Amino acid sequence: MRGHGRSGKPDSIEGYASNLYADDFAEVLKAFGLRKPVFIGWSLGGTIAADVATHLPADTLAGVVYLAGLPYTGPMVYQIGTPEIVSLLPRLSREESVSSFVEAGLEFIDTLFINPTQIEWETKCQWLGMVASQKPKYREFSVSRTQDPAGLFKLAEQGFPLLVLGGAHDKQVRSESVAQQMKPYFKNMELYLIEKGGSHAIFYENPEEIMAKIIEFMDRVGAK
Repeated sequence: MRGHGRSGKPDSIEGYASNLYADDFAEVLKAFGLRKPVFIGWSLGGTIAADVATHLPADTLAGVVYLAGLPYTGPMVYQIGTPEIVSLLPRLSREESVSSFVEAGLEFIDTLFINPTQIEWETKCQWLGMVASQKPKYREFSVSRTQDPAGLFKLAEQGFPLLVLGGAHDKQVRSESVAQQMKPYFKNMELYLIEKGGSHAIFYENPEEIMAKIIEFMDRVGAK
């Protein structure tokens, strides 16, 4: 995902245009020889489904899974985000002192888990390192970029399948609120909340239940 990890990080907001995310996704499909897969987007990664729906053919995807995911940018961030993450976002997007960044970064990492004190320090440092690899301005560009969900809503009207898969104890994204926001558009939507290990990092705390539900969804929609 551009702006994150080892992906390219454009230095201007123009480099975070919706069509560019869709182009990136099309290149991934081409590189791996994939046709009509299920898209699974964790956290901010969920927004890419809206880019795909807007700029690529309607039959590009077999379905979408929002894995504790944000459907698209804009006011939706504040409608589905918890008070903890909403208050942290400005601090994570400002160019301030190293000590301020580390403090905000550690708070952010703690919101990923149900009980952060039970997570190994080395593991938390690895997650913090990923946060540190992204300059604040890249984070701001990723969250504030413009998206139009009309293409996604058009697919929804046609019965496009959506699974809202979240943690019951997520400290960042309220998946039940995601489902409420999407319900008026999606005729074919399921909400499934993970209780055990149901944090924002649900794939880390309860990978078995997550994978079982995703496989069940893929079998139902006939993903190729």
